[in-house]
Amino acid sequence: MVVLVNGETLGGAELIAAALQDHKRATVCGQRTLGKASVQIPLALPVPGVGMKLTSGTFIRPSGKNLHRKPGSQSEDDWGVRPEVDCRVSPELSKRLKQQWQEFSLRPSSSNKRLALDDPTADPQRVAPCACWIGW
Repeated sequence: MVVLVNGETLGGAELIAAALQDHKRATVCGQRTLGKASVQIPLALPVPGVGMKLTSGTFIRPSGKNLHRKPGSQSEDDWGVRPEVDCRVSPELSKRLKQQWQEFSLRPSSSNKRLALDDPTADPQRVAPCACWIGW
């Protein structure tokens, strides 16, 4: 199994990728994840329309390594998920993918408009030549 991650991968997706990697159930390809693995509790306040989130903890990988990137963390520090196979996308492609994902996510359920991300075989991250596809 191959798990694709990048700098936009966070939270539960990071935890799943880390668990699969730590238990040697998948090869992780892509770019290092964001390192957003905090556990937050939403709190309602007595002011209409106002609330806050209280951070109550962080996720730890099955291996015991930290998953959350703390303020001041450096790139050489241990946080997030580091792929075994590094597959970079260009900044332009990254921007285009982010725009496509936003358009896909915000599309009204009643819309019949066909979007780029509706066809997984045309996903630029899957079809781009990349070292992580060698041997798969």
